[in-house]
Amino acid sequence: MAATRKHEDPEIEQALLGGLMMYPEAFGVVGALQPCHFADLACRIAAGVLLDSLARGVELDMVSLDAELRRVGRLDHVGGSAWVSQLTDHCTSHGAIRGYAERVREMHARRQFRLRLTQVVRSLDAGDPLPAVGGDTMDAVAGLTDASHVETCSIPEAIQALEDIQTGKTPGFLDCGFDSLNRIAPRRGQLCVIGALSSVGKTALSLEVGGRIAARGERVLAISLEMSAEELQFRRLSSKARVDGEEMVRGRLNADAWARLGNSVEELHAQKFKPVSGAFDVSGVSALIRAEHAREPLVAVFVDYLGMLRLEGKERHDLELGRAAMDLKNLAKDLRFALFILAQLNRKSQDQRGKGDSDTPREPRNGDLRDSGQIEHCADVIWLLHREGRWIGGMGDEQDLTVICSKRRGARMGRETLRYHLPSQSMHDPDPVAKERGFEYD
Repeated sequence: MAATRKHEDPEIEQALLGGLMMYPEAFGVVGALQPCHFADLACRIAAGVLLDSLARGVELDMVSLDAELRRVGRLDHVGGSAWVSQLTDHCTSHGAIRGYAERVREMHARRQFRLRLTQVVRSLDAGDPLPAVGGDTMDAVAGLTDASHVETCSIPEAIQALEDIQTGKTPGFLDCGFDSLNRIAPRRGQLCVIGALSSVGKTALSLEVGGRIAARGERVLAISLEMSAEELQFRRLSSKARVDGEEMVRGRLNADAWARLGNSVEELHAQKFKPVSGAFDVSGVSALIRAEHAREPLVAVFVDYLGMLRLEGKERHDLELGRAAMDLKNLAKDLRFALFILAQLNRKSQDQRGKGDSDTPREPRNGDLRDSGQIEHCADVIWLLHREGRWIGGMGDEQDLTVICSKRRGARMGRETLRYHLPSQSMHDPDPVAKERGFEYD
């Protein structure tokens, strides 16, 4: 008999089936468990009958499962009544059923991944074009995570999750690294859209927030469709060392600036912050995120920026863009990382708003988001950035950057201010001031 691989464990599969017979009310926590997820043929056959019955609200015990397998002519295929009777002998407990179901699905994913990689190796050996082999490899990695499974949560599970938040075991809202932004932060699993005109500071803000998350030892992925990965690293170095970014690139750094850069290198290098650049469509971004998350779980992902995603062009641009944002949001919700998508605003609307009327602020609104309807709909949180110095010169190297939280699903909205040092692209909380904050709920 061939040795059982680590990704094939009939005992776990049998214990799960026995647990579902003993505790049929736990069927709701097994997610999208399917017969094909079972490696053992007998378990796969029995799971087909049992899961179908439970989905119809019909509970089966050992006797009725035996009878049902006999009725459909599959009893002998599983090993007869003796095999059925042993399912409840070593079944899992009620509380462990979810974990066992996840383990069975994981073992299935590992088998599928191994099969896909075997096919990739065969393609390499056959001399297939490397771009095609690379595409097959990305598809294999994408199969490691499935963003389409159904999730449910019972009241006891919700209470346990709240207890974990209260005790600090799991986070509630994301710690963005800024006291001010933490008051309007998203949760892990949510989509936060950062909207601003060009040169206001949305990329700088995303790098600052991502850097502060990574500084805590948590993993961050920054995907730029506009800048190179080298440029992103230059900007991180400039911000951390408070060195003029333009002087860096011009080769005009003095000894003091070089020393500050040197002091920053070790800390930044140790952080789990990965910058990636390239031209991507939605499936490419999704595959990249899945691959990085499979390597080590991500806490936050930044996509800069939405408008540069390659779209199919088969329907209206705003609909395709909205669908792209929704697909990425669903991935974030499934893998439990905070997703930040940067988006451009319509410049004309803000220009017109401030023209000839000093009492009308140029501050952005949700409607200023390009193709705003679909994006605004799927976003959980929207941050709109405003910097008055974008229009008015002579306001100095350090200016106020206003972050207007115009949407925050089920939580307080408001506006916060950061101090933005333009030469180094660095940001910090303003000095504490006593002020009343007005909040409203979305």
